Amino acid sequence: MRQAETHTGIDREVVVFDRYLDTQQVAEILNISVQAARRWCETGKLRASRFGALWRVKVVDLQEFISEGEREGHTYSKNYNTGVKPRTQRT
Repeated sequence: MRQAETHTGIDREVVVFDRYLDTQQVAEILNISVQAARRWCETGKLRASRFGALWRVKVVDLQEFISEGEREGHTYSKNYNTGVKPRTQRT
C-alpha cells in the first residue's frame, strides 16, 4: 500500500504518492558517481523511470535497493567499486 502525503494549497489539495530523485541525488546518497547512477538505471540494476532524457528513481525504490544490498553484505561508501572513475574537478 502506498503512503500518501497531503499538501494543502490556496485553492486545492494535492496528494503526492511518490517522490522522485534525480541521478545526482542518487549518486550522493549512495556515494557513487553520477555516471554509475545513470548506468545502474539504464541496465535495470536500480529501478528507475525515464522522463525524456532524464532518469528518476522513486525514494521507496532507492530505500528498497539499499536494504537489499545491505542484506547481501554491500555497503555503499566512497570505496564502493562501481567500475567508473569519479570525475575530477577543474580548477
